Amino acid sequence: MTARLKHVHSSGTNGLQRLEARDEAVKKVDLLKQWLRHFDSCLVAFSGGVDSSVVAAVAKAVLSDKALAVTAETATFAPEELTYAKNLARVIGIKHVVVKYNDLANQRLVENSPSRCYFCREDLASHLIKIAQEERLQVILDGVILDDLSGHRPGVKALDKAGVKHPLCELRMTKSDVRMIARYLRLPSADKPANACLASRFEYGQKITREALTSVAQAESFLSKLTGVRQLRVRVHGDIARIEVGREERQLFFSEETMDQVALKLKEMGFRYVALDMQGYRSGSMDEPLGQKLVQIGDLNRVKDQQS
Repeated sequence: MTARLKHVHSSGTNGLQRLEARDEAVKKVDLLKQWLRHFDSCLVAFSGGVDSSVVAAVAKAVLSDKALAVTAETATFAPEELTYAKNLARVIGIKHVVVKYNDLANQRLVENSPSRCYFCREDLASHLIKIAQEERLQVILDGVILDDLSGHRPGVKALDKAGVKHPLCELRMTKSDVRMIARYLRLPSADKPANACLASRFEYGQKITREALTSVAQAESFLSKLTGVRQLRVRVHGDIARIEVGREERQLFFSEETMDQVALKLKEMGFRYVALDMQGYRSGSMDEPLGQKLVQIGDLNRVKDQQS
């Protein structure tokens, strides 16, 4: 009887938590809808990640056919991610355009300095602006969230300078808020692990080539299929492949057979040494030598200050 009562109490508590989460998600969706109603049309920079998919879904609900999602097809965007974005746009029901261009023509990106993301996003913004003008769309939006104001994020600065607006950030929404909204909206991306362009896998100063990008994409695809790991990065330091996986997923590599298969395959891809990072995945690990600084992107810093 005691055990049964404990189960009933636990079930009731979980049910209440779900209701509270739903109510909170409804409030945040309403806030985003109110924000979007200030515009009669929009273009959403759409990667297929949870952040931009929430913006796209709510924009579609508010602005209907006057909302357009745009995804860039480039050498630094993994093919699997492009396919995912196309499928997700169909699920959301938003009009979707894929703009293809050669990002590796930009030598400042290829040189891979700590400002690489600025030049990458500067290129992206120029294409988004052109499409927005051609389609006569009033505003360009992205999925930048409050969390993105910390750390080394020159790409956010470039988008901000180009006039791209960040509704989730302006509404002080964090990653947990966005995932809560995505679950409420039943978006397939709700629990999708965070991802970043393939250029982020390379140590600063190491030039980025199409061949190197292909090797990284193939290595990550192989590791994902072999182990079932979800949060994954193959970081490249010269001829060393440093594998980062979610902390709770490190155990998926703890067998001699798996380690042998991983080493053999990645060496076949051209890596001399293959290592598993003992700390596991952490966002922006290539930026650790740079130190943590607050992103300087105009008025958005005041949003961060208000949140503190």
